[in-house]
Order: sequence, then structure tokens, then C-alpha cells
Amino acid sequence: GFAGVLEVVQSERPDARCSPDTRHLLHKYADLCARSLTYALRLKELEEVSARYESLVRMSERVHATTHPRSVLEKLKEEAKKLLCVERVTIFLRDGSSLRASDRQAGELVVPLSEPSIAGHAALSGEISVVKDAYSDSRFNQAVDKSTGFRTRDMITVPIPKHASLDNTDSSEDKNLGVIQVINKLEGSFTKHDLTLLKGFTIIAGSAISTSLHLDRVLSEGSSNRSR
Repeated sequence: GFAGVLEVVQSERPDARCSPDTRHLLHKYADLCARSLTYALRLKELEEVSARYESLVRMSERVHATTHPRSVLEKLKEEAKKLLCVERVTIFLRDGSSLRASDRQAGELVVPLSEPSIAGHAALSGEISVVKDAYSDSRFNQAVDKSTGFRTRDMITVPIPKHASLDNTDSSEDKNLGVIQVINKLEGSFTKHDLTLLKGFTIIAGSAISTSLHLDRVLSEGSSNRSR
């Protein structure tokens, strides 16, 4: 490919010609310019990625400062939207044989794990799903879009791992807490850096959700014991 075009005006004389040595020198100079430009763009990209990872660390501190399960989920969705630069974020949590999520526009969402779905596949298989065109994927449920007027274009779905030290279950059917879906990249398409960032995000999300559920369970048990 080409990084750009180098244009040189040699002379105003109509009969002027570029010598072989000059052409050779220009080729070398153009190659140097291309390398410098490529390195500069790469450095800018690395700086942007570094800034996003720093944001991920700061986000972890903010999320773990919240303890109520519902507040944690809302905070995670808010942070994921800013971090990944997307239109919408949905977090599905396992509830028996289904996945459940709360959405401000669509309300309560229930996805049976027994039926084909993008979220269900990620939860059951533990695999990451990158969908570039939602409407061309047979697993995509268009009903939510139709009921809200929203248009899903692309999405990444990633399983949310459990925090082992806070989880007392060892069911092979519950390898994760659920999944997170980031929907509609605001500019361009999802990149490999987005995917890497989202993987790191789900580790933080798993820890924050597990901790909040654990604390909520402990508080409920304490309240129940005191009422006896």
C-alpha cells in the first residue's frame, strides 16, 4: 500500500528533465518519509491504547466503590459505553436456564439458554462472539429492535467470568456469571484493541458483580437472622 504521495516541482523550464540520480534520491527520500509517517501513526495509536488502559484501571476503582448489585450493573454499563465508544451496552446475568438483563428502553430481557441466541451461545460455550452485521446473523433476535426502534449494526459479546474466591458453586453449567454485549461502535468498526480491552473489562466486571452479590447475600442473611 501507499502512505501518501510525494510531489516535487523541479524547474519552471519546459525542457527540464529529472536525472536518474535525482529520481533515485527522490525514491529514497519518499521511502524515508513513508517510514517516518508510519512510525508516527503507530506511536499515536499506541498512545491512544495506553490511555484507554489507564482509563480501565481508574474505572475499576470507581466500580468497586459501588456495592449494590443493581447500581454495580448500571455503573458497569455506563463505564463500558465510554471505554469502548459504543451506543449501547447490555449485561445479561444467568438465572437458572435463562439469561436476564434490565434495559431502560426495552425493559426486562429474558433469553432462554435452550434457544439459539448470540448471548446464549457465548454464555454456554464461553466463547467470544464478534458480529459485524447483526441482521445477517440467524441467532440475532430482531424483536427488541422492532419494539424500541433501535437498530443494531455490530456487536461484541464476551462471557463474564466468576470470581472464584466468592463463588461457592462448582456447576459445569455455570462457567460464568453471564455475558456483556457492547453494541454499535460509534466510529468505524470494532478493532482488536477493543476486543482486548473488553476482555480486561469483563474480568473487572466479574469481580465487581460477584462481590456485590456476595455482600448482598451476606446482608440479607444477617437481616434474616436478626428478625428471628
